[in-house]
Amino acid sequence: MSNVFKRPMFRRGGLTTRVGYADLGPVYSEPLPDRNPFLPFEQPQQLPSNQGKGITSVEPQNKGVTDINFEEMIREKMGKPKDNRLYNFLARFGPALANQTGGSLLQNIARASAGPTEALLSETAAMDNRNEKIKGMALELEMQDKQRRQAITDKKDLMLFEDKYITKQTKPNETALTTNYGFAKDLVGLGDIAVGDLTDEQKELIYDEFHRLQLDDGDTNYGFLDDYYPLEDINRNVPDRNPEEAIAAKEARNSIKKMKKEIHKYILENNLTLPDGKPITFGEVDFFDEEAVSEIGGDIKEYVFYKIQNKLEGNPTRPPNASYMYKKGGNTFFFDEDFQFIESVGS
Repeated sequence: MSNVFKRPMFRRGGLTTRVGYADLGPVYSEPLPDRNPFLPFEQPQQLPSNQGKGITSVEPQNKGVTDINFEEMIREKMGKPKDNRLYNFLARFGPALANQTGGSLLQNIARASAGPTEALLSETAAMDNRNEKIKGMALELEMQDKQRRQAITDKKDLMLFEDKYITKQTKPNETALTTNYGFAKDLVGLGDIAVGDLTDEQKELIYDEFHRLQLDDGDTNYGFLDDYYPLEDINRNVPDRNPEEAIAAKEARNSIKKMKKEIHKYILENNLTLPDGKPITFGEVDFFDEEAVSEIGGDIKEYVFYKIQNKLEGNPTRPPNASYMYKKGGNTFFFDEDFQFIESVGS
């Protein structure tokens, strides 16, 4: 023990301060920050991205049908086969090599590996075929899933469309036509734009959607047209004075509405198109009285299919054999009495 204390580190004497360091003042050692003892010193520690921010990140538990990995699902159901190709190759190659006689070592190896190599290639091709089949099945399931979800979306659109019919109007002065036009306008994301501010492209988009909703309604009799052209009850609110005239006027108006409905139905049933192949998309059918227009004036409205009445002889604004007309995007299209296209005139 006495020899231990004679070592230099335990000897007394010497300076208590080092020369030239006295002016530096006392030295304070800062405590080392807490660190993960399993991290190397040269690797900086990173705090979690949400630490100190008052945010707790939670991974979503249910990803929904759109995130289904059909390929993984199929592989899980079918089970993953073990890849024993190397083991099988060696199991075939070893005995084959041992049975080789004569020739050099390389010649024996070449002869012995011929059969096992062919079997290895066959097993590899079988595994590749299995993977291709699984990918094909997954692709088919993905397509079916997309079609199913699209059908659900379309069904929701139709349910909303049916809910907007005249029997469930939200505004007392709305007709079925204006209600459903507004609904089509909402569906294409243009509901907040005033009608007067719509561009030609936006109008076409709205009426294309309006046309699609009519065809996708599922009613082959187009019963919704009864709401578009509602008939008057001829026996309701009949005045005591000249009741016959009032009833006759109602019957005349009902007759016009029935004609409009039949024209509307005919166009939808036969999917009438314009010269460019696009369907005739319109909101309603109306009558255009040339004599009345020539006297009091009037304009041809866009996306209204007109039946021309009381034609003026020699009218230069239309073909002489035109019975119907339709305006879209600044062009007026004329049709004969059989709904055959005649010509179009630009405005």
